[in-house]
Amino acid sequence: MIRDFNRPEETAWLLGGTADLSSWGARGFKFNIKYIDGDTPDCGASASPDQTEWDLNVDYSPPQPRLAGLGVRLRFGWLNQQDSCNGQDARDITDIRLILNYAFDF
Repeated sequence: MIRDFNRPEETAWLLGGTADLSSWGARGFKFNIKYIDGDTPDCGASASPDQTEWDLNVDYSPPQPRLAGLGVRLRFGWLNQQDSCNGQDARDITDIRLILNYAFDF
């Protein structure tokens, strides 16, 4: 959500999952979480801060027919960067987004 983890000489991995909460009585709700970890060289030409990112999405599509086409998404992303070359923290980022979608025919 915040970074693409595609920097020079970066190795990265992602772990994530999605759950449809309808089976737990929360009709129309979906929950998605991701953890991403990226490492680059500590020093040199391709050095950049190592970073980890947590992303959380909560989606709601009302099950009522009169609200068909409406979608609400709450997104939260947190990025922690650690500069290994000098041992100091790089810039951390928190990103919160609220997205409303409505599909309709012309």
